[in-house]
Amino acid sequence: EEVLDEEQEITLEEAVKVNKKYAVSIPAGINDGQRLTIRGQGCDGRNGGPAGDLIITVSVKRHNIFERNGYDIFCEVPLTVAEATLGAEIDVPTLEGNQKFTIPHIFLFSILLQNERLIR
Repeated sequence: EEVLDEEQEITLEEAVKVNKKYAVSIPAGINDGQRLTIRGQGCDGRNGGPAGDLIITVSVKRHNIFERNGYDIFCEVPLTVAEATLGAEIDVPTLEGNQKFTIPHIFLFSILLQNERLIR
């Protein structure tokens, strides 16, 4: 699931044999393995002491379209030779849905020109 600074609901039935739900705020950009702490929601303290903290380790699932590199999210969009040379308007997926993007007709020529300069 994409995480855009949203709230998730979790249950702890298996871990502590208690059917209790928590609303947990997941910050945008959280990394796999990072931990969140909910103060005072852990197991009861000894001898009547205060409850401990609930520590949640986050596991970030891979997305079928987008990849992450640090805080950047990207995806690959294939272009045909015709689209790259003649120009085209293509749909590019974003987190909010597809957006139209215009490929200028000189796109491939510009890349080839830059590469030829690098080769020489």
